[in-house]
Amino acid sequence: PASALRYYEEKGLIASVGRRGLRRLFDAGVLERLALIALGQSAGFSLDEISSATAGGMFDTAIDPKLAWALANRARFPVCINSAPREALLRVPGLGTRVVDRILAARRHARLSLQGLKTLGAQTRKALPFLVAADWHPGARLDDARLATRLRPPAQQLELFGA
Repeated sequence: PASALRYYEEKGLIASVGRRGLRRLFDAGVLERLALIALGQSAGFSLDEISSATAGGMFDTAIDPKLAWALANRARFPVCINSAPREALLRVPGLGTRVVDRILAARRHARLSLQGLKTLGAQTRKALPFLVAADWHPGARLDDARLATRLRPPAQQLELFGA
């Protein structure tokens, strides 16, 4: 709705490029930003958290929004999988809602280890720098300046014509 666009514009999440009469004109890139806003909200992030994720108010589009938020808010990590509340676990890259629900159910019966986390279906490559488990602590990995580079998916050459 138009009211949402006005609100997002006031928050600095999107920007119009001009007007035609009473209607605002938006760049085509705004559609991608709106999709990222919706994705961030569905992952449980507030608009303030989304707008504070990076300079310019938007997540890095080269990596997933949870990872971009986690990298921008490193002070909130690492999170202990054996004691953290659901909301904190949902902020960890590589942990979706199903995995978090499995973690909450499993930790009622035993302390979770790194292997237990893998068994529950977590994407441990993304999650490890942001987690503490019974047998794992990230140490200085979270403070590493190259963490974003290591977690970024490898660049792929796109083909104009399929082979």
